Amino acid sequence: MSTRGKPRVLLMHPILDPGPAILAEAAEVVAYPPDRPLDEVSIRQAADGCVGIVSQLMDPIRETVLSSPGLKIVSNVAVGFDNIDVAAATANKVMVTNTPGVLDDATSDFAFTLLMATARRVVEADYFTRSGKFQGWAIDMMLGHDVFNATLGIIGIGRIGRGVAHRAKGFNMRVLYYDPHPLPPDAEQQLAAARVDLNRLLAESDFVSVHVPLTQETHHLPAPDSTSTNASRRFIQACFPCRALCWRHTSRARLSGRDRRCRRWPRATWPPQCVAAGRRICSTQRSSDSSYHDVQAAGAGPRRDDHRRSAEPRPPRRRGPRADHRGRR
Repeated sequence: MSTRGKPRVLLMHPILDPGPAILAEAAEVVAYPPDRPLDEVSIRQAADGCVGIVSQLMDPIRETVLSSPGLKIVSNVAVGFDNIDVAAATANKVMVTNTPGVLDDATSDFAFTLLMATARRVVEADYFTRSGKFQGWAIDMMLGHDVFNATLGIIGIGRIGRGVAHRAKGFNMRVLYYDPHPLPPDAEQQLAAARVDLNRLLAESDFVSVHVPLTQETHHLPAPDSTSTNASRRFIQACFPCRALCWRHTSRARLSGRDRRCRRWPRATWPPQCVAAGRRICSTQRSSDSSYHDVQAAGAGPRRDDHRRSAEPRPPRRRGPRADHRGRR
């Protein structure tokens, strides 16, 4: 308790309005020093005398912090709470709260933005133009993929998955979904979504959007068995937090989050087909019915046949004059 009779609350990071004003009315706010490291010992020292902590996902709130004398509540400004040891909080009689649902629409919007950006190759075209490689129009330049009337496969039909399916209705998309827990019949009818197995979803979808938490069961999703057929027009986007997109192209595609194999590739060498925004990554790399072209989240540009057909960025040449957008010298 502060000398002014208000409870002291440690604010780990700035929060958006009107949060600061509301918090200041109820408590004496102590800001965490921005130059201090985000480790448990430092947070424990800063929380001395505080009854509450307003934390965010990057703050490790575990036993060392939760055992602080007088601490009664930790409020996490996030939907997730992986940064908090809930068992330790329970043992120390500290309440833990979060903010579920507040970002459902924003995340659904952003997921569909990634889908549109990859389908229409917005980021590739932007880079192509900014780098001065645009030298005139060509009929096959930066050809994308139609979203309207396409088939969308959703893996994980939770709040975000349902939000993406709802947005897909505006583009007259056929929606398939895979989830161990089916939607109620009225929800399926409202979303015009059909539940199918994973192999069928991957075989028939033009786009696949993944909305699952990273667990042992979901690691390396989607990963159909080798007997499944693969549509050559499939796009895959990862809409769960992941550090890298790793495609192990044999007869399947895998999305790896926090995978040791994926972290060894520098971000600067991600192929132009990847649209990376924060910790969400989505790729426009198309698969092939016969084989995948060994794209491994780094160092892989457009396919060779694309260089002959369109005006995508060409691999560097050792010598010779610069080619124009049609590949002529």
